[in-house]
Formats: sequence, structure tokens, C-alpha cells
Amino acid sequence: MKKQTTTCVLCAVLSVSAFAQQGSFVNLGTFGDTTTYLATGANASRVGGGVLTYVHQLSGGFSTSVQVLAMCDGSQLSDTVRVAYVKEGNSIAELEQRAKAQASTYPLYRTALSDWKQSEFDFAPALKFHIKNLCKSASLEPKNVAVPIGNYEEKQGEPGGVVAFLTGTAVRRDQSVEIWLRTNYYTQETLLVNGEPVLSNGVARKHRVETGAYELRRTAFNCVTRQLGSHQVIEYDKAGSVIDQTSIPREKVKLLDVVPETVGEAQLDTICTIYGGK
Repeated sequence: MKKQTTTCVLCAVLSVSAFAQQGSFVNLGTFGDTTTYLATGANASRVGGGVLTYVHQLSGGFSTSVQVLAMCDGSQLSDTVRVAYVKEGNSIAELEQRAKAQASTYPLYRTALSDWKQSEFDFAPALKFHIKNLCKSASLEPKNVAVPIGNYEEKQGEPGGVVAFLTGTAVRRDQSVEIWLRTNYYTQETLLVNGEPVLSNGVARKHRVETGAYELRRTAFNCVTRQLGSHQVIEYDKAGSVIDQTSIPREKVKLLDVVPETVGEAQLDTICTIYGGK
């Protein structure tokens, strides 16, 4: 899904009158042998100063469907939030339903925002052309959709984790944004096919398997002083039962400076970009 230096990209951006529209989906154009559709209207949803939506790339009877987060001011575009690989259906709407269902079964991986011009998606210029209308027509921000913004690996026998913010839970308090973070824990296990390990250069390949256990953390991010702190932490086992929790009064929380090039810095940068104050 790298950029393609072809006239098709320019056509997708400039030839607005040629765009086909199927319900709440806009045809962004054809890139090579791939036709790309953007989910709009109620199929997209606002998230702070951005919008969360799917882009479906159809080729050879199949679709690579990627969910992306785009800032409504056209400044930044995420890499893949979720992805699914599905057969084409009778309509783009049917395809989207199946893509969402499939993507929800996959483990989350960290996504990151970057300058729109640096996006590796070949559809990025065409998507940017539609960003204002996409944001205006999108549905309201949903509750509790996990958007992954941080990751840490397994270490000394402890599971790894993917940290996501939960949409619809952000509150502005003075210079800070307070929001719920969810960490899904995972382990790396040997990838098996028909009971046999899959090898790469003689080494068994690993894949991520979620343990089912997770943590919820209410965290405040000060976008001016670049500090963060949590005042409520709840741990759940794989059955969804609370196994531990800690809570202190919000006014007693001591915010700490973020350490450069850490998960905390990545969280602060993303939250402050999406929910303002940066």
C-alpha cells in the first residue's frame, strides 16, 4: 500500500465529478488494479478533532479493508487502526459489515498519526480531498471504541500489552485531557499450521495471542506542561472479573513529566493531537 507515482492519484484528487457514489461510500479512484471506496456519512464517526472510518481496496474479488483515523484539519493521517481481508459482496455496505466483524476478532496493534504528506497509503491524497465533507457528515463520537496508541513487549515472563484510548470518554479539565485507557495483555506464541510450526529462515514464527485479561486506567494528560498521571486503575481477569483496583482523589494526583521516546510520550502526543490543547 505504498504511494504510486501515477496519474491515477491525480485523477482521484482532481476529477471530483467522476467519483461514483454507492450509498454512503465514495469511490476514491483506481490505483493500479485496485478500486478504492471510502466509508462516509453514518459509516464514519467523529473522534475528537478527527474522524474514524474504513477504506475498502477491492482487487481480484477480495478487499483489503483498513480502518484509519484522519484529522479533520487535514494535518495528520494514521496508519492502520484495524484491518480485514474479505471477499467482495453484493454491495460495498455488505462488504463493510463483514470487514468490521472480521477486524473485531484480530488483536490490536499500535497505530500512529503522522503528517498526511508522509502517508504510505496510495489513497491518501484522494481521502484528503474529501476530509471536510467526511467530518461534517460523520456520526457522533461513539462510546468505548478502542483506538490503540501504545505498545510494550513481553519482558521477564510478564505479558506484553497494547494500550488504547476509549472513544467518548475524554473530558477537558483546564489544560488537561482526562480519558480512559485500556490495556489488552498478550503473549507471543509459535505460529502453527496443521500442528506444525511455520518457519522463517529456519526459525519458528511467532504471533500475538491475547490473554483476555486487561486493565482500565483513568489518565490525565496535560498538553501544555507535557505531563501525565492516573487516578484510577482497575485490573480484570480473562473472565471480565475485577481482580484489583486502585483509586485516589483526582485533586491529589501528581502529574509526572513524560519520558522521551516512551509509550507515555506516544500516548500524550496522540491524545493531545486528537482532543485539542496541543
